[in-house]
Amino acid sequence: MNLFVISGRLTRPVELKQSNGGFYGRISIAVDKGLSKSKKEEYQKAGKATADFLTVTVFDKVAENCEKFLDKGSSVLIQGRITFNTYTNQNNEKGYRTDLIANSVEFLDSPKSNKGQDTGSDQSFKPADNSNFDDFDDADIFNPVDIDDDDIPF
Repeated sequence: MNLFVISGRLTRPVELKQSNGGFYGRISIAVDKGLSKSKKEEYQKAGKATADFLTVTVFDKVAENCEKFLDKGSSVLIQGRITFNTYTNQNNEKGYRTDLIANSVEFLDSPKSNKGQDTGSDQSFKPADNSNFDDFDDADIFNPVDIDDDDIPF
């Protein structure tokens, strides 16, 4: 299965472009390398990057929504596929390129309208009302249930 899932922050605004087939854009994101605290400090002292910088291509409605609602620093979760392409450069030399193509982009921050202006909607996490579980007796789940073999659908 050809699938990638990455989470990171945009390093610049999304620039929407139009081609013959529709809209597309490229999302440049910084993805944390997941280093331990000590390893991260070691990298920083040595001037090494503690994040990987990736470019993901988005198309059509996904591209339009990314351009409209995301800005530099926005946090995203991207799912997609990896493609491998060949090309010939101006010197007639064959080259190879790996592209990340987004199938979906999930906006992890509050939605923005017109880039940077808060829409006023509060999309923060609100826990479900679990008050009805206070009376739940978990001993009930261990009581055997009498089921006739003819009632089982398989």
